[in-house]
Amino acid sequence: GHVAVGAEGIWVTLPDRGAVMLIDPETMTVRDTIDVGADPSDISVGEGSVWVTNGGSASVSRISPETQRVVQTIPISGGPAGIAVGGGGVWVANSLGASVSHLDAESGDLMATIGVGDAPIDVALDDRGVWVSNSASGSVSLIDPATDEEVQRIPVGNGPLAVATEPDGVWVADVLDGTV
Repeated sequence: GHVAVGAEGIWVTLPDRGAVMLIDPETMTVRDTIDVGADPSDISVGEGSVWVTNGGSASVSRISPETQRVVQTIPISGGPAGIAVGGGGVWVANSLGASVSHLDAESGDLMATIGVGDAPIDVALDDRGVWVSNSASGSVSLIDPATDEEVQRIPVGNGPLAVATEPDGVWVADVLDGTV
């Protein structure tokens, strides 16, 4: 599965078990295993919670790091895949819906659904906005978080799966081209 670090732990999705494992970073032992939903596909830590997309149950699970339990399950249509958290928001790439869901990080309420390219699979944040890799359309979308609108779509190659940001740029892994 996927891995996220924060909230005093290492959090790992277990897609075959519908769970998230919490690993103690000091002892490198499993501290807890938390049931979340079918096929947890991505995980992110931020805004006081651990957030998990469950592609098989069309939902996002919100885990309290303090209690190590799911405190909220948010229904998300369109095949939730990638997730990123920041700036008071939670951003979910919906791989079947050609969209990104913007959730309020405090309430979990759906704030907006933003259209992007085909089969969005991953999402990352930086000070420029929200970046989304669209695997079927070979592009990356830039969303303005203030307006919840796609402001740019950039062709990047075939099968972009992963997207990561840093101050000097945005990195995209194109699985079909074997390039970054």
